[in-house]
Amino acid sequence: MKNKNGKVAFALKTNSNIGYDISLDGGPVLRPSVFHLWNSSKTSETNSPKIQATAPLKYRADLLLACSYLALNPHAEEYPNFEIYVDLWHQIEPHLAFFNESQKRVRSVAKTVTATPTSVVETFEKRFMESLNRSLTPEGFDLKELVGVLDSLHSFETAMKSPLLYNFSCHFSSDFIRHIQALESFLFHLRNLVAIDFNNHIDDPSHEALKVDSVTDYLPKSDYVGSDAVLYWQIKKLIHPFVAGKRSDIRIEKLLAQPIENALRKYAHNACHLIDHLPHSFLSAINSADLEDTLYLVQMDWLLGSGTGLLFKIREELYGLQSGYEKVFWPELENRSPLKAANLRLNIEFNLREILGHKKSA
Repeated sequence: MKNKNGKVAFALKTNSNIGYDISLDGGPVLRPSVFHLWNSSKTSETNSPKIQATAPLKYRADLLLACSYLALNPHAEEYPNFEIYVDLWHQIEPHLAFFNESQKRVRSVAKTVTATPTSVVETFEKRFMESLNRSLTPEGFDLKELVGVLDSLHSFETAMKSPLLYNFSCHFSSDFIRHIQALESFLFHLRNLVAIDFNNHIDDPSHEALKVDSVTDYLPKSDYVGSDAVLYWQIKKLIHPFVAGKRSDIRIEKLLAQPIENALRKYAHNACHLIDHLPHSFLSAINSADLEDTLYLVQMDWLLGSGTGLLFKIREELYGLQSGYEKVFWPELENRSPLKAANLRLNIEFNLREILGHKKSA
């Protein structure tokens, strides 16, 4: 089905359809509970009326949602043109491009830190996949069951004795990375569709529209974090001679060093975690003038290109499914009057050649 360059074969019919339902629980922002992929290209299994086919959205969140589900679900391999949809997802998912572009820099940082024990990582992968597979069926996704994945993430942090945030110490198997890439893609585009549907029913988009962002939704003030991290690093270097070694003074540690560190951990939590997860040798090798910019880029590489970054994003999305998107991503809507439960139905018609930017054959 593929040529030597791994491109999607154009054996697929000229126009293709893929459709699905999303059950949405009521609330200030509707919350997905079940995803159901249609077996037929035009109707669902319940013999419901045909839904008019529409072209993919501008940024293809609707198409990417279906393709990422197929890439994630081993039960779905019998779905018509399964391999072509999965290959299509690999080619048009921008998050995969970000991940691949970051790999060289992520590996460079990872070499400088002490790796999490392989046994801890393998145990976590097994528990995570068991929880994930319980939520998957050949036709859909039980998103309430998926929230059970959170338990394995909490146990993993406990076993590591370290948070996921800015953690470069975990070396996951390639198969596990493929699964969490697909899951992160699915959850992100699922929320994206909820936001698009919300925005279709408001009076003033300039003030009421929901926004979705691949970076700021998870690291909302990464530029400030870089600046605070530089401050924390400089203070650590200045105080270190007085709290360790021959010049150490318990009074300085109790009256100066500890209060300053406690304040920074309270008001610049992310910045402290960033410095704590990077070795002294890595930080010392960076020119002072470039340190803030470098720390910003380290944050981006971790978020977009590491396994723990993927897991961090997955966890945030699962918190949204568990407690409500408005509590995690859109707090300004927490006191909004609740919307009634609904069912979102999409039937997407697309031309594979056009999606991939190829000209139609004559």
